[in-house]
Amino acid sequence: LGQMQRAFDLMCDRLATRTFSDGRTTLGSKQLMQQLVFDSFADISAHRLMTLAAAEKMDSGEYARVELATVKAWGARALCRVMDRAVQAYGAAGLTDDTPLGEMYRLARAARFYDGPDEVHISNVGRLVLKQYDRRKNNRW
Repeated sequence: LGQMQRAFDLMCDRLATRTFSDGRTTLGSKQLMQQLVFDSFADISAHRLMTLAAAEKMDSGEYARVELATVKAWGARALCRVMDRAVQAYGAAGLTDDTPLGEMYRLARAARFYDGPDEVHISNVGRLVLKQYDRRKNNRW
């Protein structure tokens, strides 16, 4: 979450301050750039809520294996998406070491392997959720 928030802050600062040749129109005034802000805000907010829900379940002593695996896989993917949008807002400079984003972007991709590859978590979540449907028959998750 911290890396996502840092990339989001850098992106928003860039969009709010980068002006076109007229000196008045900001990059952030363009609808496509506003979509980058929306999508990143939604990813960060969703990941924050998913993390809190998993923590609450663990704190209550409940079985949170599905929630934890989902947070791990989805969070790493969301991190890559947020980083990608931030780099996009900076253009080629976002890939260089002139901004913190260059290194952050490279490290974000590795987050998808830290605690096992996404595919393992995704497969486990799918298997565990389907197992609950077998046990409950007519109930839903």
